Amino acid sequence: MTDIYFEGPDVPRLFSDIGVNTFRNFGRNRAKQFVACNHDGYVIGDGILFGLEEDKFNLVGRPSAPNWAAFVAETGGYDVTVTRDVRSLDNNNTRLTFRYQVQGPAAMDIIEKAHGGSLPEVKPFRMHEFAIAGARSGDCATQCPASPGSSCTDLPPTARGAGRAVRGGRGVRAGAGRGSAYSSTATESGWIASPTPAIYSGER
Repeated sequence: MTDIYFEGPDVPRLFSDIGVNTFRNFGRNRAKQFVACNHDGYVIGDGILFGLEEDKFNLVGRPSAPNWAAFVAETGGYDVTVTRDVRSLDNNNTRLTFRYQVQGPAAMDIIEKAHGGSLPEVKPFRMHEFAIAGARSGDCATQCPASPGSSCTDLPPTARGAGRAVRGGRGVRAGAGRGSAYSSTATESGWIASPTPAIYSGER
């Protein structure tokens, strides 16, 4: 998935302008499914929008929605700084962060074992910061698929021991990164489809 970071005083206005979502009560340590539309209201795509700070968001997903948000930010006169961390397929496997998604009834037990202590319960689309293998991490409970207990954890590439720490939990099996294991969650939970982005329609 592509990550693009947006920082500056106009970040909330930018996402309000291009998305169908409300941003009431959105900010630090919150997340939501974000749906981006073009100027005429046709769907560009969607992704998960993370509120890292009140004026710093991270949009994660297939490239269409993050790229559209970056394009509008850079051409629309917004006071926003854009930092791209595009998917590994397009950047020679060099990333600012990497992401684990731990799914299943034992997800929290596994994360707590890797963390080395108990963690508070995180409501869906809320985040909590903690450490794995000495690296600061942000945990977002999304609960995308039907089975309970989902935890998406971002870590810096320097945290080389983190992968072993997370996978050291009981009953952990690796799923396909580009195959059906991840993509099937969208169908299972009624997630938005991935239409051709509406970037070629409309006068603007």
